[in-house]
Amino acid sequence: MDALDVAEAVLFQRLDGSVSAPVFQHVAEDTPAPFVMIGELSDQPLDTKGDGDCLIGAQVSAVTEGEQRKPLIALLGEIRAALDGATVSHGGWELHIRWLSRTASRHPERAEVYVGLATFEITALAE
Repeated sequence: MDALDVAEAVLFQRLDGSVSAPVFQHVAEDTPAPFVMIGELSDQPLDTKGDGDCLIGAQVSAVTEGEQRKPLIALLGEIRAALDGATVSHGGWELHIRWLSRTASRHPERAEVYVGLATFEITALAE
């Protein structure tokens, strides 16, 4: 399996059931909040040996509704708790997940909606 495919599967497995909102890899336009979505994944090789080891950037989005940012910040905390520091073997890869940052902002068109982004770095080593 490709490292990005494995990373996406591991993110989904670790988040699903560990956070208080449903987790999606694709969200339909009419999906009600709250929800979590596995977003952008990118990779770059760790070295030039050609062994496939890579560094993966992963973004996980969260969406909540309400009058405050507090529920979004709590959901971002759940995402971090489910992923940060995890080491997982899956599909011929060993993944080491590290939290990098988070943002929490109000939706530009809908004042009652808050959108957050958690960013992770995943070191993927071929087993």
